[in-house]
Amino acid sequence: MPWLDGDVVLEHPFGRPEFAQATEGLTVDGIVYVQVDVTPAYGLLEARWAAAQQPTAIVAWAPLEDGQWCAPISMRSSTSTRASRASGG
Repeated sequence: MPWLDGDVVLEHPFGRPEFAQATEGLTVDGIVYVQVDVTPAYGLLEARWAAAQQPTAIVAWAPLEDGQWCAPISMRSSTSTRASRASGG
């Protein structure tokens, strides 16, 4: 992801092993992965990576202004897919 290029602190995956180490000794009931501003070409790739981490929930980035075209075909008719959008001023 371009905004992480060259950042030695952030330019690596933070997956389950890193999370387990960071939360050692704590009780964690669930994980919600929130995908924020993303380069469009990486949107689905990052969401797939996040899903592989098996979080409790994912709030995925999507260009909602593009309507149904922003969802993968397999998700367009899914009743479990929900989206919300902040109302414009």
